[in-house]
Amino acid sequence: MKKGLTELVTILDKSGSMFPLVSDAVGGFNQMIESQKKIEGECLVTTVLFNDSSFTLYDRVDIKEIRQMKEKDFNPEGCTALIDCLGETIKKFDNIYKYIRPEDIPEKTIFFITTDGMENASKKYTSTKIKSMIKAKKKEGWEFIFAAANIDAVRTAYSYGINKDDTLEYIASKEGTHEMYKKSEAMISERRKKQQI
Repeated sequence: MKKGLTELVTILDKSGSMFPLVSDAVGGFNQMIESQKKIEGECLVTTVLFNDSSFTLYDRVDIKEIRQMKEKDFNPEGCTALIDCLGETIKKFDNIYKYIRPEDIPEKTIFFITTDGMENASKKYTSTKIKSMIKAKKKEGWEFIFAAANIDAVRTAYSYGINKDDTLEYIASKEGTHEMYKKSEAMISERRKKQQI
């Protein structure tokens, strides 16, 4: 295990309903990353954008090298296949950690997940399967933060195996989106700083 190294995996909803909030979502994400750059310790960032399918914008990039996300990177459209995105991303990192040297495995792995609506398009995975996967990873020390609007965030998070204390419910508005990213940034910072103690 590599002390002081955080794997930050951000999973962001870019389904069609996000269209009115593109600039706010992109701005909030960029501000969150800029704030994380100031935290002591190494950090690798992966950003997965999802709608009906998933697109990886950053793939284990050193946070110091992350360029700002552009609105053209986001491009909202389609439905919400959150469960499939979660399943495939967890599976990806599970495989990475199996094949890299033990001394290169990050001390901390944090998944930050945000969505503005109900799951409605996944075909490969179920919430029951995701809950099983997340519970297994939490036993290995992985952490999950879930932020959602327009749904019962706590109930949805619970169905995925994520605790109430790791859940944020926000209003899908300019102010609500900025506040959500601000609170999420604080939650991520708290978790990264704990590993330095």
